Amino acid sequence: MKILNPFLLLSLTLLILSGCSLFAKKQRDYDIAYPPELKKVYSHLGEDKTASAHQKVDEYINKAENIHWYGHAYFLKASIYETENNAPKAIEYYRKAIQHSAQYDSLVEAKALYNLSFVHEKIQNGSELISNLLDLMKRPQYFDRLTSQVETPARLAAAYASQNKMITAVEYHKKAVDHFEKLSSQNQLGDERDEISKSLYYLGFAVFSESNDSFSVWRDQLQRGQKYLLASAEASKGVWSDRAVETLLALYDKGWKLLSNYNPKGFKKDPVALKKNRQAEQLNRASDFYDLIHRLRAEEFPLTNVNPRSKKIMDESQNWLSRLESFAQGLDLGPQMTRDQMLVQKKLTTPVDVKPKKVILNKEIPQPVEELAPLPLPTKDQTPVQQNIGKDPNL
Repeated sequence: MKILNPFLLLSLTLLILSGCSLFAKKQRDYDIAYPPELKKVYSHLGEDKTASAHQKVDEYINKAENIHWYGHAYFLKASIYETENNAPKAIEYYRKAIQHSAQYDSLVEAKALYNLSFVHEKIQNGSELISNLLDLMKRPQYFDRLTSQVETPARLAAAYASQNKMITAVEYHKKAVDHFEKLSSQNQLGDERDEISKSLYYLGFAVFSESNDSFSVWRDQLQRGQKYLLASAEASKGVWSDRAVETLLALYDKGWKLLSNYNPKGFKKDPVALKKNRQAEQLNRASDFYDLIHRLRAEEFPLTNVNPRSKKIMDESQNWLSRLESFAQGLDLGPQMTRDQMLVQKKLTTPVDVKPKKVILNKEIPQPVEELAPLPLPTKDQTPVQQNIGKDPNL
């Protein structure tokens, strides 16, 4: 099993202890070789002495003979600022690490670029985030396949979706999904469950645009992403699994607001028509919402691993089904619409004027009966056979 770099592990511990979740857990950097002097920074961080850690790194940088290692020092200093939740300083020193390491150590350059992307993501600096991620897409050799082929394009999809560039977002999301399915089928996902959970989280999160208030957009995005959020919750019991649960339940809350707060336009002078049109659309939205949750509960995923987090999703989804059913049954739409019995994958609403489709049992499609071709007429050279029909030849 691969071991996390002590610095990042301690940084994460400090974030948890301080109760602050400003920054996401980043890429493991255990493969970066630090000089012995910089490794002493870990002891100061372990004692929650970030000031001492800063001082130790600064002392190292002030020695001109260490110039080849400045990129490593800048990287660590940026990480300390992240621990202190100082985004501007973290960005400043990650950029210094990138500029210096471009000349001396391409690995540190790539890792600093990766960590910098998470800072931009958290402070919602979309243009810089997209620039960082596009640059990372050109450096797959410095990361494992899950990170370079799944996580990074999925995060790009999320970045484009946040700017409502949904066509580009869907393109990158498809790339990430195709790569994930290929790695999964070839058993090349690796054994780091938290890393798998992180990639799955971004596959689910990538299609969500928080700024969009269109129910149809919300519905399409949830349809593409919710199964990956469930799979992320199933994959591990770590921070990314928790985020998947929180994100999916937040999406359901948003869908409920788009459903319950809906008000049609253009009916100010006709309150009866306003109520009727409002409830008719609410019933359609409740029906779509209901079907989406049933679809989630019916999904089968190769990483199925029931744990308290995935169980929470399933329990909450059952509560949502009951809530939507009660809401739909409470609407008063008159004879124009009728409500059917709630079944798996069945709409809550059926317009009366829609003719039901004929059901063919066992999917057997009847073939048309072939008509027999008429017998050919005799030609001039053919003599008809003489038959004495009804006459006994013995008489």
